[in-house]
Amino acid sequence: MLTRAVGKPPGQRDEELVHTLSLEYRKRQLENLTAKEATWASRAAGFEQPAASECCAATVWVRQRVAASYRALHDYYIQHIRQVTEELAALDARRPAFIAVQPALHLDLPEALQQHPPRLDMCSKCADWIEQMERAEESCRQHLTSTLKLAASTPDDLAALKRPDDGHRHMSLDTHRLPNRLEALLPPHHRSTVTWWHGRFDNPWQAWEERSFAEVMRWNRERRKAGIPTDGYLEGNRNPTPANWEAAFPMQPVDWAALQAPPADAVQATWVGHSTLLVQLEGLNFLTDPVFSERCSPVQWMGPRRVRPPAFTAHDPRLPRIDAILLSHNHYDHLDSGSVKALNARFGEQLHWYVPLGLKTWFTKRGVRSVTELDWWQEAVHPGSAVRVALTPAMHWSMRSPLSRKDSLWGGWAVLGEKRRFWFAGDTGYSPELFPQIGERLGPFDLSAISTGAYEPRWFMKPQHTNPAEAVQIAQDVRSMRSVACHHATFCLTDEAMDEPSKLLPKEVAKAGLAADAFVSLRHGATIVAAGGATLNQPALLPVAR
Repeated sequence: MLTRAVGKPPGQRDEELVHTLSLEYRKRQLENLTAKEATWASRAAGFEQPAASECCAATVWVRQRVAASYRALHDYYIQHIRQVTEELAALDARRPAFIAVQPALHLDLPEALQQHPPRLDMCSKCADWIEQMERAEESCRQHLTSTLKLAASTPDDLAALKRPDDGHRHMSLDTHRLPNRLEALLPPHHRSTVTWWHGRFDNPWQAWEERSFAEVMRWNRERRKAGIPTDGYLEGNRNPTPANWEAAFPMQPVDWAALQAPPADAVQATWVGHSTLLVQLEGLNFLTDPVFSERCSPVQWMGPRRVRPPAFTAHDPRLPRIDAILLSHNHYDHLDSGSVKALNARFGEQLHWYVPLGLKTWFTKRGVRSVTELDWWQEAVHPGSAVRVALTPAMHWSMRSPLSRKDSLWGGWAVLGEKRRFWFAGDTGYSPELFPQIGERLGPFDLSAISTGAYEPRWFMKPQHTNPAEAVQIAQDVRSMRSVACHHATFCLTDEAMDEPSKLLPKEVAKAGLAADAFVSLRHGATIVAAGGATLNQPALLPVAR
C-alpha cells in the first residue's frame, strides 16, 4: 500500500501520508536516541570510577578526558530527546508546523583537560580509549549536520524538495528509505539511510549510472564471446609471453639518488605501477594507493595478476622516508592489505594515512594508528609542515565485500604546498559538473596523476573509469599544467589491450592542442620533475618507439 501511495504523482500525494511518515520517523528516531543516551551514560560512568591501577603516566588524564567527553555526549542526547518528544506531541496534536533545531554539542573542558599529552607517552590501551572517544565525538558532529532542521511538510513541499530535473539527488519517499526528508539537508553525496545493497554515500552527478548484477553478467558473456583474455593482451598479440610484456612495458631503473635529494621548488613523481606513485613535494614524501602485491585480490592465489613488477616495494632498503599515504578508495587494486601491513611495519606511527570517510576503522583494526578521515572538500594540515591535504570528489564507488557497497567514500587528493601543488585523481568517470570545480577551488596544479586505463567496454565502464580522451579533458578542467598517466599497464581489469592507453594518449594530447609533454605515460620506475608548467627533466616514457 505504501509503495502505491508514494508512487503517485506529486500533486496527488496526500497530507495524511506525509503526516504518517513524519510520525513514524520521529518515533524511530526517539528509540534510537534513547538507546544512545543510555550508552553514553554507561560509558561515562565507567570512566568516572577511579582506576584500579595506572597502566601508564597518562592514565589519569585519559580517563578524565574520556569521561568528560562521554558525559557531554550524554547531555547532548538528553537535550535532543526532549526536542523530539516535543515534536511528537506537535505531530499528534496535528499542529500546522514545527521546527526541530539540533542542540549544540558543547564540550566544556577544564583547563587541565585541554592540553593533550603526547600520544607517545600513552600505552596502547589509553591510545585506544582516546581514539574511540574521538570517533564518538566525530560521529556526533556528523549527526548534528545531518539533522539540523525539520519542518512539517505538505505534498507541495515534498515536490519542491525532490526536483528530479536539477541533476542532484535530493529526497526520496521510497519504501525502503522512509521518510528520508532530512536527506535534502545532507551534502548531496551522503545518504540518510543505509540498506544492505547501498551504503552511506552516492554520486550526485547526472553522468553517473548504476550498474546492475545483470549488466555485470552481460559484460562477462560478451567478453567470453569475443575471446578477450582475462589475463591481459597486447595490440596484435592475444597471447603475450613474459618477453612480450617486457618489450611493451620496459622497466626504468629507479633513480635512487634523485629520490634521496628531491628538488626543493618542484614536484617530483616516480611511477611505481598502476595507481601507485611516490610523490615528493616541499620536503614531504608520499605514496598514492600503494599496492606492491603480485595480485590485486582478497587472496594471492587468484585474481588479477601483474604483467609488470612494481618499481620497488615497501621492503626496499633504498626507499626514502615515507611521510604520508593518500588512499583514494577501498577497491583491491587500490587498497592492498599486504602493502598496508608492510608499510606500517616499516614506518609505524611516523607514517600518516589520509583516507576517505568510512575507512579509518579498517586501518585501526590492522594496527595503523596515524589515520585521518576526510569528506569531500575537507582538508588537513600535515603534521610538522605547512602542506595541506584535501580530499576531492570523484565519480566512482567503493566495495570491499558483497555487503559493503558504497559503505565508505571515494575520491582524489590535492596536496597543496606553499608554492607547488599536486593532484591525484583516484578512480573516476568523467563529469563536466565535477572537474571544473576542482580546478576553480584548488588549482592550478604543477603536476597531476590521472587514470587513463580500464575503460572498455564503454557502455559498462564509462561512469566509473576514464579513457585517454576524457583524462586529457580532466587535466584541462582541473588546470593541471603537467600530468602523468596511471591505472594502466599493470593489472588487466577490463577489455582494452593493455598497451592501448599509452598509445592513444599522445594522440589525444595532440588533438587537444597541448604540448607533447603536457600529459605523458611514464615507464615503470621513471621519474618526472615538474614546476610552473614546465617539465624539468627528460623522463623515460611509454609507448616504446619501434
